[in-house]
Amino acid sequence: MFHQYFPICVALVVLVAGDNGNETTSDPKPSTKLPLVTTTSTPYTPSKDPITNLYALKSQDGNYCIMVKAALRLGFQYKNPDDKDLFGYVDIPGEKNGTLVTGNCSVVNNAQVLILKFLNNWSMNFTFKQNTTLKEYNLESISIKYDIQHNNQPFPDAKSLNGETTFAMEDGHVKVLGSYMCFSQRVFNINSNSSEKLGLMNLTTINEQYQAFVNVSEIFFSQAVKRCDQDSVSNLIPIVVGAALCALIVLVLVAYLIGRHHKRGYESV
Repeated sequence: MFHQYFPICVALVVLVAGDNGNETTSDPKPSTKLPLVTTTSTPYTPSKDPITNLYALKSQDGNYCIMVKAALRLGFQYKNPDDKDLFGYVDIPGEKNGTLVTGNCSVVNNAQVLILKFLNNWSMNFTFKQNTTLKEYNLESISIKYDIQHNNQPFPDAKSLNGETTFAMEDGHVKVLGSYMCFSQRVFNINSNSSEKLGLMNLTTINEQYQAFVNVSEIFFSQAVKRCDQDSVSNLIPIVVGAALCALIVLVLVAYLIGRHHKRGYESV
């Protein structure tokens, strides 16, 4: 009897897991919105995720050498002229909304650099390091330079504040000609050098995928993908949910069959 419903359970598990996969692997449409800037008097979590953008660096021959696709958000703490602590978030825009993509395709000291310039004097540098012996590479570090000016965007109510922060990444190594992928949200907490804990507080990344040390004429990420640990956990959740739903169906069927069996017993008496 139960074997008749087993395919339904399997299909349910696949459907739940499959829907999750479709949500994370779909390519977002280019955005025409301005960078999201939000400020509050207390720390908070924005209700909307930042928009995923594609940043690709071309070499002198016109081919792409570095490609980064991600939704990037910077979190800040600053003071207004009344010395009140405020918190704000800046979403890094795409190229169509003012971000300039530059960098260095030439491999210097086994490294390539992708630079995003936005909001006048702001920048974000991605440094990729290659191991020629193991034929691997990794995102070694990210550097962020910010320049908050009073009466200017993104925080016109802030006292002037500027700084630069570099922090190491621990994404692991990717085989050359392969790409790194992490669809899960990751928040990198950054310790401010200021004793007042002002300036850049964190970097949030979502729907991230990158590939460096390539020479391709079209933007296309390699299917040889290294996934982050967070994705492995998030992919397990829909499978567990599907299995739980399947178990619930089996319990309902068992209860139904037991009830029908007892009913037949009463009718025969």
